[in-house]
Amino acid sequence: TTATMALPCPGTIPPNWTGNSTSTTQPEPYFPVQKEVQTTMMLVLLPGKLVIDNNGYIRVDMINESDPLIIWPYGYSLQSEGKDIWIINDKGQVIAKVGDAVELGGGFVGADIVEERIGHVLPENAAGPYFISNPQ
Repeated sequence: TTATMALPCPGTIPPNWTGNSTSTTQPEPYFPVQKEVQTTMMLVLLPGKLVIDNNGYIRVDMINESDPLIIWPYGYSLQSEGKDIWIINDKGQVIAKVGDAVELGGGFVGADIVEERIGHVLPENAAGPYFISNPQ
């Protein structure tokens, strides 16, 4: 079985969303997305809270563990308004908001695999671990 993400209100875009971030205190989020559709799925379940660190990296806070940087599926995107940041799937549905408790299906991989999957070199300060997320 494949794990799915626990969501408070799937498929809704917040009212009055303009797509423009007005936050000046936080760096622009780094949102690595796979360059191709996944043909295989990994079966690790990653529970935790979706957070954005001080460098703008979206991670899952695993409490007492290293927080993995999430590598999102092909076609996923990020939308923000003010301090609110939403993850949008390839069907245009909101699947999570930074701050939500989530359970992601996928698997841990090394930086070399991440760079191959996203098609570019990771930023220098984008430390692992890295988690490739399955489509949700």
